[in-house]
Amino acid sequence: MFDSSVYFHCGKPHFVKHVDLNELRVYMEYAPSVSYITIPDHSVKASPIKAFGCKNKISFGLVQVSCRIIQYFKYDPVKKKITEAVRVDGKPFDRQCNAIWFTIPSDCLDELEMLEININDCLDALANATIRQILAVVGATTLAHVKEGNNLTIYSKSSHDEWIQNLFDEMDQFICQTFNRIHLCECTNGCIRCTLPVYSHQIEGYVKEVDPLAKRGALIILRYIQS
Repeated sequence: MFDSSVYFHCGKPHFVKHVDLNELRVYMEYAPSVSYITIPDHSVKASPIKAFGCKNKISFGLVQVSCRIIQYFKYDPVKKKITEAVRVDGKPFDRQCNAIWFTIPSDCLDELEMLEININDCLDALANATIRQILAVVGATTLAHVKEGNNLTIYSKSSHDEWIQNLFDEMDQFICQTFNRIHLCECTNGCIRCTLPVYSHQIEGYVKEVDPLAKRGALIILRYIQS
């Protein structure tokens, strides 16, 4: 949610007049004449501040998460096309929180490149499966992930993140469970039980296309992490 965006509240379009990051308040007004929705294009970065522990290629510690809206797209749901791109000088929203992050080995990246598997789609698939396994183990619901280079960071968007320490303590078992969640699922391209379908976006026409190799790539990454 950001200034000038269109947000549907109770099924009705509302124009976001101002987002106050200090007070964590959003000021909106009902906008019945608005015929478009807004799709944000944002930049999220997660920078490790201090690692409390490390097991194989997985670390646990404190990170700084910085989120900034770069631009947004006006999308006409009737015409099914983007009508305008609007640049936004959005202020970054920074916060510190506990997180776990995966460092993908270079030989794993080489194998994915050799197999012509998109690394970004693989990381999305891995994040989706990991978050689903976290939901099954600890029940945390406000989770997000950030991809940056060969790192994948998963963090809690709420202030209640004590469970991350407990999860890290049982990380070997957790990785095996996540691997089995994906490997034993009978779907082809990812589903709600494992990685979800991972889409490759074509923003010009807002076309979504499922990446059929993302699920396989997530398993390859987990195999390297386990080794």
